Amino acid sequence: MSVESEIVTLLAADGGVSALVVARIYPLILPQDPTLPAITYARVTTSRIYSSEGYSNLDNAMIQVDCWASTYAGAKALGTAVLSAMDGSSTFSAVLIDERDMFEDDVEIYRVSMDFSTWNTE
Repeated sequence: MSVESEIVTLLAADGGVSALVVARIYPLILPQDPTLPAITYARVTTSRIYSSEGYSNLDNAMIQVDCWASTYAGAKALGTAVLSAMDGSSTFSAVLIDERDMFEDDVEIYRVSMDFSTWNTE
């Protein structure tokens, strides 16, 4: 299973996250005129781990998770829920590397963007 699939499954099953977004978890971009709050995710980079015997089936992927809301407080609350879910995963390892607060002027919505370093067996 890909790390993206595992993240979607984890976030959708987490009570704190699903209470805020229901099933509004999208790859790469939000749909046009989205219902908020919502989450987008994207694989930013992947390092495949090799040993002297070849590919180990272990990948270190950087995954960006964006939490979108119509208010700053809403984006922050969703970000907190996502971070809690990712920290509590028993299916893969995810470490928060970076977090940014943003405002998208063109659509007037708030975003908390987080980068996670993940380890996953592909």
